[in-house]
Amino acid sequence: PSRRRAILAPVHPRSAPISRHKLARLFAWAHLWLAWFAGRCLLWTALGRPIARRDLDCVARHMHMLVDLKLAARMPALAPTRNRHGRVKPYTERTLAGARFRRLTRGRTWADRVMAILAFVRDADAHVARQLKRLRRGFTRLRVILPRAQGCALPAPAPTTAFAADSS
Repeated sequence: PSRRRAILAPVHPRSAPISRHKLARLFAWAHLWLAWFAGRCLLWTALGRPIARRDLDCVARHMHMLVDLKLAARMPALAPTRNRHGRVKPYTERTLAGARFRRLTRGRTWADRVMAILAFVRDADAHVARQLKRLRRGFTRLRVILPRAQGCALPAPAPTTAFAADSS
């Protein structure tokens, strides 16, 4: 009886992973840091130094994580499932962000890319709202259904036949 009660117990809403105040402070610091980074890139260009693509990739990745944090704070709690295969598709950082976030932070030149990253962080609320709507619809990719361990028997090997001796 106690086990049944534990399975059917209501799910309590989960607390946000970070408070709104801390999230607002992180975004304010991100804006300041991005302005500093853009100035640094301008200085490097004036000095004739190349701007490494991996630096821009790292900046974009960190801004994606920041927007993902905002998305995770606004996501509703997931309902429990009794499906033997678990959730249809677990939410991971990559699936939350999707290819759309990566596309939004691209650019042909380093200046275009820095401006795209700045615009992405500036419009984070709009991007989060769109992703929440997308997650409500669910993922469209079908999942793999694995067979049960006791239900799938291995096929028996074919009986071996004695081969006739080579008479040549």
